[in-house]
Amino acid sequence: MSADEVAVGDWLLLSAEDHRATMRLDRQTLLYRQAVSAPNSNSDDSRKLARDSDLAA
Repeated sequence: MSADEVAVGDWLLLSAEDHRATMRLDRQTLLYRQAVSAPNSNSDDSRKLARDSDLAA
């Protein structure tokens, strides 16, 4: 199955490694959205948060 065959609501069977990668992407997306929505966000801070989340995973 390729990525273009996956639709919202589909159930997928993930390996443990795939699940960890998905969780990292979710975390990075959350950090990015928080950084963008912050009134005085500093892009260096958002990059640091994303890097730190990668190191923790």
